[in-house]
Amino acid sequence: MPTMGYVKNQFREVLSALVKKCYWNQVGGMVYCFRRAQGRARQPPRRSILLLRYFVITALLTLALCPGCQSPDRRDSSRLPEPPLATRSPEVPPVRPTPPPPPADDGITGRGRAAWIPPTGIKKSMWRVIVVHHSDSEKSTPQSMNQWHLQRGWENGLGYHFVIGNGVNTGDGQVYVGPRWKRQIQGAHCKTGAGRFFGLPRPSGFFNDRGIGICLVGDFENSRPTAKQLAALTELIAFLSKECNIPATAVYGHGEVTRQTLCPGKNFRIADVRKRVTNATAGSH
Repeated sequence: MPTMGYVKNQFREVLSALVKKCYWNQVGGMVYCFRRAQGRARQPPRRSILLLRYFVITALLTLALCPGCQSPDRRDSSRLPEPPLATRSPEVPPVRPTPPPPPADDGITGRGRAAWIPPTGIKKSMWRVIVVHHSDSEKSTPQSMNQWHLQRGWENGLGYHFVIGNGVNTGDGQVYVGPRWKRQIQGAHCKTGAGRFFGLPRPSGFFNDRGIGICLVGDFENSRPTAKQLAALTELIAFLSKECNIPATAVYGHGEVTRQTLCPGKNFRIADVRKRVTNATAGSH
């Protein structure tokens, strides 16, 4: 569509051509004819014709050049500019956090009754007695005890074969299987010299070499074992008694053996445990 500037230029060119070709003579003739019709048929004076021409030229130039008379430059709204191409940010899949690496195998992660049987089986003829302990702290864990025993120079770490949790930092009644039981090697929980124990002669280190060590988490000088701990202990000892042919009378508290410690504490009744095991294993031997 032509712009207003283009139309203005064209108008100016036409106007200039009209002036050059003296078309204003015809305007003067028209005036003469008009006056003749009124009865004044004399030739119009040249001065009047010049004034008329000047008036017409001034009027046309005013119309052509007056900014207020110009129509605004309107754009064709029927054809709107095309919208910019719509862009969508690429879909980024959600970033999933990397799961933490599994804990290093410290040999104490085996839990549940299935873990009570080592991969290579139980050396049934090796084990003759069971010794019960307490950890002397309600906040103990198998891992913390393992670190403590390593710091004492025990190359095989955790001295017990089994640990039973109390529900503080360990599962209540949860049985943790230590690396010594998995490897079927001697414990480090009840050191003794040679002598007579419970009416029988025993060589030096007998209760470590031939005894299964079980530790309950807790301080049973100031508290009592939980019901779940006692239930788990009874079940575990009954299982070991059956597998290794260990009678309930060969289940001892640590202090009963050495006479040098209160372990497993005054609130732990080892005689009641023996009764529980006897009832649990009745008719199984």
